[in-house]
Amino acid sequence: MARPRTFDEDETLDRVVDLFWSQGYQATSLQDLIATTGLPKGSLYNAFGDKRALFDKALDRYCRGVESKMRSLLESAPDAVVVDSWLDFLSRDLRTDAHPRGCMAMQTGAELGPHDEEIRARLAEHRKCLFELLKGATERAQAASALRSDLTPAEIAEALWTFAAGLQTQNRRGLTPGEIRRQTQSIACLIGAKRA
Repeated sequence: MARPRTFDEDETLDRVVDLFWSQGYQATSLQDLIATTGLPKGSLYNAFGDKRALFDKALDRYCRGVESKMRSLLESAPDAVVVDSWLDFLSRDLRTDAHPRGCMAMQTGAELGPHDEEIRARLAEHRKCLFELLKGATERAQAASALRSDLTPAEIAEALWTFAAGLQTQNRRGLTPGEIRRQTQSIACLIGAKRA
């Protein structure tokens, strides 16, 4: 009979997400994982599998967390300011991160995507989910006359997606709160977003 686990799997996986997010897959060693989790190698492997299996679980946890947070934010915002609410959230999230690491999904795509089909497929699924949420928000905002009407919701969502990716990448070098705020205000003006 297997012995019951004496550690919190969710808490352990959260620490592993932070480690891979900060260091990437290749730079994270087994010793790093043991030190971060406080688990011996055998317990780590029994609970999560090898390094790749653990990384896959960490990436999935990260993606599901981002998707859930974005869905909750967009569903709770009034139609007229839903896009501005998303931009404000993005801006605050970047300004309050003590370690400007950018997006774990984008980092993983750059590191592993070129040679790993499974990773590319998982990240494509994640992107599709987020893009559909953002497109739904732009549809709502346009219906409330809170965005430019000469662009389709998909075009505006693409512009916002590209903006967010670029802003997160720039933030890795350490944007100031003022720079983040100015860039967010600029994209809001370009798409004609009503401000909250």
